[in-house]
Amino acid sequence: MVLHEKLQGSLPNEEDLLSFILELSNEELQGLTAYCVSYSLRLHLLGKEADSRYADLVNLLGVDVSSYWKPTTENYFMRLKKSQIINSLVGAGVNVEGLNENMKKGELAARAGGLIQSSPNWLPEELSMA
Repeated sequence: MVLHEKLQGSLPNEEDLLSFILELSNEELQGLTAYCVSYSLRLHLLGKEADSRYADLVNLLGVDVSSYWKPTTENYFMRLKKSQIINSLVGAGVNVEGLNENMKKGELAARAGGLIQSSPNWLPEELSMA
């Protein structure tokens, strides 16, 4: 949370965002990119909306979140409700035949983790930042 608090006070307004990024070292830029990805994921899992400045930052950096993070059973599907697991798969274009909310959550999440591999670049809408 230290980085979050630091960024809260230092992110410039939209007009100055590009200048801010161009002045960062490679190490700072990589740290900021990792932060944006993890912050967006955390907000998504908590069911909250991201501050538009973070979405703007990810877009401006040209970050392909799917190259840094992939949904798995453990890091994503086990954190969702059963209906959200199925809706995520449908949103990814995955065939959900044979899956239902009567399944045990662990089994459903494990199946989802395997099935999502057929859509390797899929991200939850909140993480796509498009």
